[in-house]
Parts: sequence; C-alpha cells; structure tokens
Amino acid sequence: MNGSQKPVLSIIIVSYNVKDLLSECLTSVSRFVEAPHEILVIDNASGDGTPQHIRAHFPNVLLTENKKNAGFSAANNQGFELAKGEYILMLNPDVCLINDSIMRALSFLKENPEKQLLLGPRIYNPDRSFQPSAWKFPNIGQHFLECIFLNKLIDTALYTNEDSTKQAMEVDFVSGAAILMRKGTQQSIGKLDEDLFWMDDTDFCYRNKLIKGENIYFPEWQIIHHIGQSSKKNLPLVISNQLISKLKFYRKYKRRFSFAASALIFLKHILIRLVLLLPASVFSKHAFAKWKAYAFALKKYFRYLFSGDQSIA
Repeated sequence: MNGSQKPVLSIIIVSYNVKDLLSECLTSVSRFVEAPHEILVIDNASGDGTPQHIRAHFPNVLLTENKKNAGFSAANNQGFELAKGEYILMLNPDVCLINDSIMRALSFLKENPEKQLLLGPRIYNPDRSFQPSAWKFPNIGQHFLECIFLNKLIDTALYTNEDSTKQAMEVDFVSGAAILMRKGTQQSIGKLDEDLFWMDDTDFCYRNKLIKGENIYFPEWQIIHHIGQSSKKNLPLVISNQLISKLKFYRKYKRRFSFAASALIFLKHILIRLVLLLPASVFSKHAFAKWKAYAFALKKYFRYLFSGDQSIA
C-alpha cells in the first residue's frame, strides 16, 4: 500500500508459533487483495522466529510483538484499536486466500450499507475438501450428543453440508478463521470477550444478533484453512477452554438451566474420556497427551465452578 493512501481494508492476523503458515497467508493476501489495505500482525511472543521472519520478508506488514501470549481475543482487540481501514478482516494465520473472491465479499458489504453484517467465507481443507464453517448457537442437546460420541452421526449444530452451501444465507455464527465486517460494525459490537477463548467468535456473532445485525455465510468468498495448527501445540489449553467457555457463555447470558445441565454433561464428558484414554495412554504418546489434557480440563472445570477462576491458561 502506498504510504500516503488510506487503507480501505485492515487485515488483522494473530500469530503464535506458525511462522511457515503465516508466511503462506501473507503471500496469499499480497497476491489476491486488490483494495488498498494494511496488514496488522499481532504476534503473541512466538518462539519460532516469526517476528524476525516478518521483518525480513514482509517489511510492509505492521508488526506488534507482545511480550507474552496474550491470547487470540486480546491480540485481535489490539488490532481493532490499531486498524485504520473502513473494513476489517479478522484472519487466522493458518488461512490462505485462493483467489480474489475476497473482493466480492467487500462489494457485498458496500452494496448493503444499511445492514450491520459479519461475513464468513466458504472454507476448504488443504486437500480442497469441504470444511464446515457455519453453525447454530450451542445448546445442551449438542453437548449431550458430543459427550456420548454421537455428534458426528447426529450433528444438530451445523447449518450446512457440502451440497447445501451454494447460496449465501443468514446463520447463527460463522467461523472465526475469517470474518469480514465494517469497522463501524466492530465498534457497535465491541471487543472480543477475552474470557471466552474458543467461543469468542460465537459470542461476537451472538452480540451482533442482539443489536439486530446479521451473520452471513457467503460462499462466493473462498479460503483454505489448515485447521487447528496453533491449537495442536497446546492440547490442555484447547480442550479445557472448548468445554469451559461454553459454560461461561451460558452464565454470561443468564441461561441458568443450560448452564446447570451443561455443567453436569461436561463433567461426564471429561470423566468418560479420562477412563477410555487411560489404557491407550500406556501404548500411545498421543493418547497420553490427550489424557493429560482432559486431566487438566477437569482441574480447570472445578476451579471455574467452585472458585470462579476465569483464566484461559
């Protein structure tokens, strides 16, 4: 972007130890984003040389180096404060644009100036298979099916499957891997909730609905998402927050029955997996890593319920 030209689009990318994937992401942005834009990378104290790599290979990127891992939500909130564009794109570092379809999404926002919109793209896995990216808000039925391993067979959370995602549609929430919005929409919704790691995108979309906004699955815009690359590096953090953040979400919006019922279901969920993983962990490092993650989740679960511990780490 020309230094004297105000950006139309601010692209916020939060990174943590994914240098190679981030490099692919930045290259794809440079190739396919045709509007004047700025790229804000908020690095959460990566130990893999990410900041040095960005400075050497992507000198136009506006880099913020955090002294510690502030978390996904807090780092994106830093980006919101720094963004100068009329539009904001929250983009995961493990995402690649595959064509210039982001420009169609921008045009859609420009053509609907009276609406408060959050747009999410059609997402593909690296092998170009379909990756679900639009869901219904969580409920205890979903939690129960997941607890007893039936969520893959009977998935009540998904709006979409590969054959029914040809048209744009309003949904409850879209994937936080890529969300496009006006800066004014972000300001109306507010910041991401820093206590809801792994549910921050759900909560952000929920708050947009509360103020009469619309969350739109927009399949004309396509990306590739190397799902879960950062999360694989910290299973205890991911698994504990996947469960506990849903309880925080219910408590935040005063859904007392859902909170109480899910608290019981999540306890059963954790205990079942601890029992099933224990024998396998003797023979498998991966199974042992997952067992330790669920043991950590159990500790976090009790700390949250009985001492009000809101921490995500």
